[in-house]
Amino acid sequence: MYFINRLNQYWEKTILSGPYWLLKAVAVIVLVSIFFSLGQDLRRVAYLKNLFDLIAGHPNPQLCCYYWSDIAYQVTDMLMQKLTGWDTVHQANMRFRPVLPILWATFKSIPVVYGLQVALGIAQIYMVCQIVYELVEDRVQAFYFTLGFGGIYTGVAFFLDFYGFGDALAYAFMTAALYFHRPLLIFLALFLACWVDERALVNAAFIVLYHWLAPYKNKEKPLVFHFRQITPQAIAVLVGGAAYLAIRIYLTSRYQLKTPFGGPSLFFHVKEGIKTFGIRFWSGFESFWLLVFAMLGLLYYRRNYLLLSLVGAFVMLTTFTILMQGDFTRTQAYGFPIFFIAIAVLKQELEPSELRVSLLTVALIASVFSPLIY
Repeated sequence: MYFINRLNQYWEKTILSGPYWLLKAVAVIVLVSIFFSLGQDLRRVAYLKNLFDLIAGHPNPQLCCYYWSDIAYQVTDMLMQKLTGWDTVHQANMRFRPVLPILWATFKSIPVVYGLQVALGIAQIYMVCQIVYELVEDRVQAFYFTLGFGGIYTGVAFFLDFYGFGDALAYAFMTAALYFHRPLLIFLALFLACWVDERALVNAAFIVLYHWLAPYKNKEKPLVFHFRQITPQAIAVLVGGAAYLAIRIYLTSRYQLKTPFGGPSLFFHVKEGIKTFGIRFWSGFESFWLLVFAMLGLLYYRRNYLLLSLVGAFVMLTTFTILMQGDFTRTQAYGFPIFFIAIAVLKQELEPSELRVSLLTVALIASVFSPLIY
């Protein structure tokens, strides 16, 4: 404990001191995140090089450019109605993911779109650190949490996604839906996230629950879920999701759009997913599972059964979806809003020193294990 206390004091006297501590913390976290995520897997250097080759107009066909090609094509056929066959369900889903094609049509430049993604990713790191600090009111805890967040796929997708997946944009918008308190901004953030990828809608349940509990308002009161105490922020999330669904249903009916069966993202691939459940289960949350399990244990210990049931049901839903998806890391990573519910619960139950040690452990494990991109 002596070493940890000395380490905490060092952060408080250097990076976490002064009025601009948050900006300094974000800069360090971004650099550490990029270093560990890229340095531990040299194959990513090759993919990064291929991004520059793609920009220069000389892509390696063995490494490129499935998603970027789809995005470029979709600009000319937004609903992809001219395609007569489907390679996978990805192209079919792309019809309901127009954000990247719109950015492509606007800027007509991979570097600009990728640069915007990086900028939003850095903004996401800032928002994560600010959200946690707002909850715990401890700079060291906020720093450790965000440092760990930058070690998992959700926190480093802004840099590692050279492929045009668009996950980083959705994660940033979902984080904004957690960060903002004004209902209109929350609505817009969640609405945009859903149009990047529909998996944002599935995991919007965590964002609804977060704003319903409103731990940023009731920091000293135990987190107890009451049906009648819904907040305007939670309503904004529900309206954003409902608006997305309504428009999607309309487009599906109006233009006869259906997702074909076939490819890696189907229910009948659950059996295959069970065989690799271990890596699938770990890869999306990694060490943040420690916070989730600690939260579930404390809710059970405190007999907070209603909140335990809600969180547990959402966790099971998110976990089950990884068995249905070929890209399981990216799929589970959309469930990251649960981390903020977990830290809000743990803050009320643990001593500040205990929570610092827990978050430091999470950060170290997340940094050591390079995130999967799958």
